[in-house]
Amino acid sequence: MPAIPVTRPAVHLDKANPDKMSLNRTSLSRTSLSQTSLNQTNLSQMNLNQVTLPARDLAASAAFYRRMGFLQIVDSPHYARFECTQGEATFSLHAVEHASGHAMEPAPRPDANARHDADAPSTDSASTSGVSPDSGFTLYFEHDDLDTLVARLQADGFVFEALPADQRWLWREARLRDPSGNLICLYRAGAMRRHPPWRVERRADDAG
Repeated sequence: MPAIPVTRPAVHLDKANPDKMSLNRTSLSRTSLSQTSLNQTNLSQMNLNQVTLPARDLAASAAFYRRMGFLQIVDSPHYARFECTQGEATFSLHAVEHASGHAMEPAPRPDANARHDADAPSTDSASTSGVSPDSGFTLYFEHDDLDTLVARLQADGFVFEALPADQRWLWREARLRDPSGNLICLYRAGAMRRHPPWRVERRADDAG
């Protein structure tokens, strides 16, 4: 039996209607070039302003962030979103069975004889502060008066794993966890966040 030739179709974009796709064998290279141009244009306009964290106990985690002073703008049985009191960034909580998305195992107990890196945050408070084990996620919030903020939160009953301390990367940081085990870093970095002495690349519109 003679072999039956197979035609491999490619996606073709209708110029009159870019949202309408049809099949055409000759359009692959043109589509690829158009997509490349589109990517180059869009990449220069991206802005990180929303992140989502897993929440093993959504109700407890949402209450935790409200107590910290964040504004809750979405509330549903499986999802909550918050707005920072400064700027336009938001973050959200998504209910999961386990904070990491997988079965969570107890954090290993620290070896009293082991040498610990002074720059590494403590992770053993999760077993003593009533929160879930480490989820693997870290959320950063900057505040100009970090020490005063931490003192206020402590007075309100928040338990910190690490109190404010200057770090070798020129940030001052304090750390605590939410009820789902997400690590929260409260910090003050100022210009050192975007312009450390070891910065590698600069933006075309960057005057710093």
